[in-house]
Amino acid sequence: IILGSVSYILDHAKVGINWIGEYLADNGYQVTYVSSASTVLDAFSKVRRKRFVLAWLKGGRQQVSENLVEVVFKSPWILNRVNSKIIHKFCGVFERKLISQRYDLLISTVGSLVLLTDKINAKKKFLRLQDSPYDFGISHYNIMYFEHLMRNNAFSQIWSVSKYLMNYSTQISSSDNYYLPNGVNLKGFMVKSANCNLKKAIYFGAFTNWVDLELIYLTARYLPDWQIDLYGPNLNYNGHIENVKYFGSVSNESIPKLLENYSVGLIPFANCKHVESVERPLKFYQYLAANLGVASVSYGDLKQGMGSWACYGNNPQEFAQAILDAFEERKNYDQDQLRGYLEESSWGNILPKFKLLVEK
Repeated sequence: IILGSVSYILDHAKVGINWIGEYLADNGYQVTYVSSASTVLDAFSKVRRKRFVLAWLKGGRQQVSENLVEVVFKSPWILNRVNSKIIHKFCGVFERKLISQRYDLLISTVGSLVLLTDKINAKKKFLRLQDSPYDFGISHYNIMYFEHLMRNNAFSQIWSVSKYLMNYSTQISSSDNYYLPNGVNLKGFMVKSANCNLKKAIYFGAFTNWVDLELIYLTARYLPDWQIDLYGPNLNYNGHIENVKYFGSVSNESIPKLLENYSVGLIPFANCKHVESVERPLKFYQYLAANLGVASVSYGDLKQGMGSWACYGNNPQEFAQAILDAFEERKNYDQDQLRGYLEESSWGNILPKFKLLVEK
């Protein structure tokens, strides 16, 4: 059983834990993937209504593949707001059948579903530490319970996606701790010769509070002959800068083809808590796989993680120069070295390591 965070069915996206679930299912494991919890309040939310329908009206289970079933967990409470032991005690009251089964493996991620860890009977329990619990929008009780599990070695192994998170976990837990960064799906990407005549830069992804929009807008003023295009949900942009355009969300499947139209990919993150634990964002690999130059800020572990594959700047003038430098750098990519670097970081190379660890 996997306590995940992103739905195969409802989110139409895959993050690391989804790749792990698919890989284990493809290698003979019967995988129950719990993607999220739903309360009756979701019926009144436009964003979460589909979760309510799946959880409360359609049995809460849907087949993803032959050996992989996704579950949306029925809960009387909004799990990320749980704030007491009493509420925690009854959070699985509607899912006794799921909880009462015996599993060979439990894999949890950072998130409110970790509250189910001590309720589920599994021979081995693992934690994939993909984010800091302090930057995940969960209650103080959730965080304290999460660290209680780590401190009491509830997990036989902890898999940290960054050195920052590995250092955090080793300070709390004496469980075996492994550094296993995120991978990249290279399907659909073909490294090609750089088209160095396109003065076009791109950022794609969710526009959360750790994306520095002001940096993007001010940088554009230093590069009036460049076009900067933005893709992703949740951006309120009124088009006030002539050479910055917003195109809304884009599907994962269309990203390889989309990137062919650009010469530089942007990583304009803010200097905030979340970025401290980020080494190599997924979009970094995708930019490189499409043969784009990469312009990034250097906060947290970004510069250590991406190294010389990116150019760096933290203020608008520096970031503009990083874009110009990245535009030139991509002309000099050693294609064999680039392909080797990407293949080393691909899920095809990383996923077998998870299987070895769970069978250790």
